[in-house]
Amino acid sequence: MTAIDAESLAEALDQTTAFVFETMLGARVDARPAAGLPDRARSITAAVHYTGSWRGVLLLECDSAAALALTRLMLGEEPPDWDGAVCDALAELVSMIGGNLRFHLPPGAQLSVPSIVRGFRYSPWLCGKGERVRRAYRSGSTELCITVLESPGATG
Repeated sequence: MTAIDAESLAEALDQTTAFVFETMLGARVDARPAAGLPDRARSITAAVHYTGSWRGVLLLECDSAAALALTRLMLGEEPPDWDGAVCDALAELVSMIGGNLRFHLPPGAQLSVPSIVRGFRYSPWLCGKGERVRRAYRSGSTELCITVLESPGATG
């Protein structure tokens, strides 16, 4: 099995994110390097883990205003319950992106159930993971960041 290089992974992530936004949210999304997105803006992180032939994690990070805007897009209306609806929407979004990205990874990569972390002044830290790709996305005035981390020794 050949390893997936960072440039190919970034291109696959951009294509996958655009596809999910267009088909599931009816919105356009533009990609750019993540250097312009300040870490302090993050207050919600949705994650899915990959196991099997390729091991790593996909993180979708945004602030609460972006999380609410994405939830409104997904539901087509104001969420009835901020906490539950927003967490469910971001979990679904990260699952859709992660699941579609899986087709660009080595065959046999499996996807976990999503998890959500909320709060302020936290930093996602995963043991033994190395950053492969970090991209910022904008849809209208909504900004988010997606990071793909790879476990050392991943066979991809």
